[in-house]
Amino acid sequence: MFKKKVLMVAMVVFAGLMSTFSLYVYQVIKTPNLQVGKQPVSFIIPEGANFRSVQDTLFKYNIVQDMVSFSFIAKLLSYQDNVKPGLYTIAADMTNLQAVRMLRAGEQAPSVVTFTNARILSDLYEPITRNININAHQFEQAVERYIETNEDGFTRESMISMFIPNSYQVYYTVSADNLVIKLNQEYHKFWNETRTNQATELGLTPIEVST
Repeated sequence: MFKKKVLMVAMVVFAGLMSTFSLYVYQVIKTPNLQVGKQPVSFIIPEGANFRSVQDTLFKYNIVQDMVSFSFIAKLLSYQDNVKPGLYTIAADMTNLQAVRMLRAGEQAPSVVTFTNARILSDLYEPITRNININAHQFEQAVERYIETNEDGFTRESMISMFIPNSYQVYYTVSADNLVIKLNQEYHKFWNETRTNQATELGLTPIEVST
């Protein structure tokens, strides 16, 4: 009889603990915990960052309301082993699950590359790389590689013609070579059939128009 009572008490206690744990897990998953009652915010995870540095950033800028629950979900989804660099935007009232899934998948927010007219190539390198994870020297080297291999007829003297002043969206982690490719694609979008025909009517090539 005593054993049965002990078993019943143990079952009741276990059921109570499970209910409490289930409620906690539900709250951890479903309750907003990032940028609660605030506007969306963006932050950068640099190359080589680990989970601890991500925690430090979220704490420093008061993005996470309860770090324990965020860390619990991060561990549950193995985010500690899948930290990806980039620029990320935390929306208002994000849940732990939403945020960790976004970060783990590397779903970056776009960075904006903006530049205006320049007289020489070197004037473009710093403005173009200002908001991304490559520096002016790395981009210069990529441009030099492109000059040596391109099939569009660009030389070192005419290369500046490829850079159409505008604002472009790229990822923060874009490589220098891929950024050159991106800007070349934008050049060809600008010089569509209509604009190319207009240049031809003037007896000019697109490069000559830019010159």
